[in-house]
Amino acid sequence: MRLANTTFLMAAVAVSPAAAWKHMSEAGFRKTFETKQRTLVAFVESSSRHRVAELTPHRESCKRLDNEWTLVVREATTATVVSIDCTQDIRLCDELHVSSYPAIRLFHRDPSRGVQRYRGAREAPGLLAFLRRSARPILSVVDDTNVTALLGDDEVVFVARYGKDASREDDTLPSRFSQLAHTYADRHTFAVSTEVQASSPSSSSSLTCYRSHGEITKMAADLAASTTALDAFLELCTAPLVVDLTRRNELHYLGQGKSLVHYLYASVHERREYTKTIQSLAKTYSEYLTFTTVDLSEYGDEMVTALGLQASVVHKSGPLLAVQNPSNGDVFPFPPTGSSSGGGGLPSAAVVERFLLDIIQGAIPPWTPGERRATHDEL
Repeated sequence: MRLANTTFLMAAVAVSPAAAWKHMSEAGFRKTFETKQRTLVAFVESSSRHRVAELTPHRESCKRLDNEWTLVVREATTATVVSIDCTQDIRLCDELHVSSYPAIRLFHRDPSRGVQRYRGAREAPGLLAFLRRSARPILSVVDDTNVTALLGDDEVVFVARYGKDASREDDTLPSRFSQLAHTYADRHTFAVSTEVQASSPSSSSSLTCYRSHGEITKMAADLAASTTALDAFLELCTAPLVVDLTRRNELHYLGQGKSLVHYLYASVHERREYTKTIQSLAKTYSEYLTFTTVDLSEYGDEMVTALGLQASVVHKSGPLLAVQNPSNGDVFPFPPTGSSSGGGGLPSAAVVERFLLDIIQGAIPPWTPGERRATHDEL
């Protein structure tokens, strides 16, 4: 169901590493807003507007968004895509209450739609999916023959099928599902099927979520079991197989009771490639392991040291991969490959699985700080 990433990856190669923002002026923005149905705007800060130390993280985030935004400008078909430099257009940014950067907002000419704040990853695939969702009704209407059009257009799609008894007072799924859709329409796709569930006189409503790695169906009675059942179902369906670990979510995943398989990456392109490679393996071991990707620019030497990966960094001799058991503190760094001539790179799913099995079977002991590790030759 996932859209192929090939288009984005090929486009990423075509974008110059030194791509520079091409900002719109305040006057240009106001004219665009008055004439275009939808305008996606990135509010960025390219130079110091306050104290340098205070804004360094903002400018770094804006710099990382630059190439991704270039791809969005190139690929977007359902909205006008522009950027505003809040260093230059201070009045406009203050008027729109932009206080952190980069801020991404979708302005609808239709006053009933207003302004939507983008809350997803600052990456081209997520931004383009957001634009596609914004061009559709909050609740699409589908049948079993055309639902596939939606399934190929988003990562997660929720489809409600109402049974013969859906109009009963005790079947609250229609109203609750509508409320859920209005709350999360910016992040996921929601639809109602015209195919009535009438396999039996007592058939009731159901809700199915479709994902790239399978689907889950819940009956209305299950979703009415508690006030949080529907939200819990949404959380279950939208949980990624490979988590991008950040300062904001690390405590959640460290406290789940599972071991973590960390992969440290240096670029968004690298993370996408690794995630695509490891998805199937992550699904296989999802009951016991959480696979994560870790941004080196956010964690840097701190994570490299904590996971015992210094040798791989110094000698460029293997992927920055390690298994961490938060429950007992054990860490298992992926052994260096023994090569100093580009031995690093994306590990295959087979290599990662062999590494995991070696740990499970006791062939690789936990790492002790200061020890030299044996090399690994499977890359």
